[in-house]
Amino acid sequence: TQTVTLSASTKLVDQREQTIVFSDLTVDNRIRVKGLWDKKNNTITEVVQVKNFSLPIKPSDLSPTTTP
Repeated sequence: TQTVTLSASTKLVDQREQTIVFSDLTVDNRIRVKGLWDKKNNTITEVVQVKNFSLPIKPSDLSPTTTP
């Protein structure tokens, strides 16, 4: 477990570098945090970017298919 401290200047982006909001992040998302890591306290401060690499939800295999 690590503590990540965000500020008003922290950029939140998706895998395409498009801006997202904090509520777009959920538990179990795969993210990358750019900031200053304090090994002793296991914290990341001065965070400049949080990038969400989670893939969008795939459609269900049970969804109907359309044929031309």
